[in-house]
Amino acid sequence: MDFMRAFQRAAFRYRAYIPQLLLYLTLFIGAIQLWTQFYEIGVDGVSYRDMAQGVVQGRWSDLLNGCWSPGYPAALSAGILVITQHEQLAVKLINYLLFALACIGFSFLLKKQRLSVLQTIVCWTWWQFISISLMNVQRDSPDFAVAAIVFFLAGLLIDAMRDRAYQPILMGALIGVGYLFKASFLPIGLLVLLSLFWRNRRSAWIATVSLVAIVAPYVISLSAYKGRVTIGDNGWLNWAIHVQRLPVPPIWYGDPINGYPKHPIQRIGTNPEIVTFRDPFVHATYPLAYDASYWLEGVRSRISMPLILLAVHRSAVYYYGVLIQPVTLALIVLTLCLLALARFRIDRIFLTLGALGITGVLLFLPVHMEPRYIGAYLALISVAFIPCVQVRRRYLGIAAILFTLVGTYQTWRTLVRSPRIDDANFRFAKQLRGLGIHSGDSIAIVGDAYFSAWAHLDSLHIAAQVPDKDEMLQRNPKELKAISSKLEHDLSLAAVISQSGDRKMKVVDVAVNDRSVMAAN
Repeated sequence: MDFMRAFQRAAFRYRAYIPQLLLYLTLFIGAIQLWTQFYEIGVDGVSYRDMAQGVVQGRWSDLLNGCWSPGYPAALSAGILVITQHEQLAVKLINYLLFALACIGFSFLLKKQRLSVLQTIVCWTWWQFISISLMNVQRDSPDFAVAAIVFFLAGLLIDAMRDRAYQPILMGALIGVGYLFKASFLPIGLLVLLSLFWRNRRSAWIATVSLVAIVAPYVISLSAYKGRVTIGDNGWLNWAIHVQRLPVPPIWYGDPINGYPKHPIQRIGTNPEIVTFRDPFVHATYPLAYDASYWLEGVRSRISMPLILLAVHRSAVYYYGVLIQPVTLALIVLTLCLLALARFRIDRIFLTLGALGITGVLLFLPVHMEPRYIGAYLALISVAFIPCVQVRRRYLGIAAILFTLVGTYQTWRTLVRSPRIDDANFRFAKQLRGLGIHSGDSIAIVGDAYFSAWAHLDSLHIAAQVPDKDEMLQRNPKELKAISSKLEHDLSLAAVISQSGDRKMKVVDVAVNDRSVMAAN
């Protein structure tokens, strides 16, 4: 108990510095994670980088994409313009800046909630775990940008509910920017507008005008590009892929149940299957992943209870995977114990922020959920929940110590136990350059072309693919050679690369200056 009293006295004495200390600690942990995972390039990251490079090269129309929102690639293009000689460094720096912005937004939200020092420690422990373990700083995605917008919006909404001076123009602009970073944010933004409308109709209309002013140019441009009125194809696309279970990448020729594609890929061989997709995305690394909405346009959306229940089951499995992690279980148990010892005070802020957070968590349940999708909303729920717990200071002090220990354990896992990602993609890209393959060359993939970050690093264009699902061709060198000769002759390709499901790459054949050179890594 003496230790407890000393901890509480120290927390009270340095209460003005603890929030800043927790902010800096979280930023430091994020920097370490980014450093250990520096060479990671995700599947989504390749398409985002293709769009960013298009902007850098003056092709602003590359931001018009039915699958990927324009905000994140626009941010990447800014980083690439500043660090012109090292794309990987530029991308990771932008990722870290978005993470830092989310942490600042979280700190802003906590100040609006008027938390005690011990409550602040509990909330920051939750955010450290969510941001480092569920969202991941190194990941090439707009998730932290969305988190920052969620936190700043929630803070401004608290001011509105307390009848303080707030900025409806800024709130509308934030909702618009959130949509530009991730289309799935729009329902949350509309819920914020509804909450604002409940408080002050004039301010809600001002925010709506600000929102429309931000998003209208993009929506008009995207609709003109698609030839139909649209705010994005993410909704029906995710339904087709994750509920109707159409293949990813979309090597799909249509069927009587799901309909037939408006832009079918070209099949030039059946035994083995050979597909080509040179147009229209001639600057994309892997056109099938660059804009899946183009290749799946024409699919017939099927809505039925069995499909929905299956999708909910798959998403629930993801949720379960998050919940059974040791740190998650520890945080949940500690929070429940805190609730058991406390009186619970419900107010408008809890109801509003809780509704936003729960909506964000459940939004992906009937379609597809990944832990990183719901990170910001889980953090928002914690910030809404903790201030409503009325508990004796000694119990809250014990809880703060236990939460701190859990946070320390999570830090140790991040700094010590996280495996460092190697630079295999970079080494393979360098090998291809050594074989005489140049930027802009078209190549073919035998096997899995989905994880082809090395192709982006050399600015290569995957124009054809031999799926080889069972990897039978990759174990038959003679047949591989015959296929590569046909592909190079018929499609004027620079090389044929074999890539297995475990992401092991091998050069099958390289055609340089009308000669064929056999090579293998």
